[in-house]
Amino acid sequence: MTGPDERYAAPPFEWRTFTVLVVLALGGFLLQIASAMALATADELARWPITRIAVTVAIQAAALFFVTGAGLWLAERVGLSVPLISGICYRRKVPGGYGRTVWISMAAGMLTAASAVVLDLLLFEGRIVEKLSRVENVWSGWALAYHAAVGEEILFRLFFMSAVAWLAQRFGFDHPACMWTGLVLSTLLFGLAHLPGDLSAVTSLVLVRTLFLNGIAGTVMGWFCWRRGLESAMIVHFAADAVIYVGGPAVFP
Repeated sequence: MTGPDERYAAPPFEWRTFTVLVVLALGGFLLQIASAMALATADELARWPITRIAVTVAIQAAALFFVTGAGLWLAERVGLSVPLISGICYRRKVPGGYGRTVWISMAAGMLTAASAVVLDLLLFEGRIVEKLSRVENVWSGWALAYHAAVGEEILFRLFFMSAVAWLAQRFGFDHPACMWTGLVLSTLLFGLAHLPGDLSAVTSLVLVRTLFLNGIAGTVMGWFCWRRGLESAMIVHFAADAVIYVGGPAVFP
């Protein structure tokens, strides 16, 4: 018979997958910094000496280590996966038809972004147009899309969604209920994270708009993460942000 320790042994931690995710996320953060510095004035650059930048990067790296490591550990226990990166890193067979998944994810992201823009124009007087006017050029739009797609999906889907689902599992919920609980609560956090930094600017309209539009996007990304893996959610997110921050300024200059 299989002993209890062997039978219920936790899966081994995937250090290679962890390393790739941290590198991808940290690369997006550095790309965002480089993009901001390239557009900054001399006075703005003077307020960000190299030591301050180094400390910021170190803090971000430490946070990424924790969130990615804990997220992978939790994801393994609730059934969320990183199929493409894990398959490549460990020479395992990638799920069949993954090329089709990439195209479906891209289409879902573009449709989600288009829907958000239309709903914003219809229900909230097109406030997104004002946001698009702050995107300086196409390269900063691409940098923002990449940084958000990788970093936010690791934080909100790999970590928060997995953590909530794992906690629900501890309370005896069945698997679908655990996943939906994780999806909904991580989507709520995703929406709250997109509120303005200045809390005095958070009116009831701003709160409803932010939670509604980001809630739609977060639900789509969470579903793709659950059903098709973390990379699929990243592709959805990247495609959506590319439409908004790269395509948007061209349509609404």
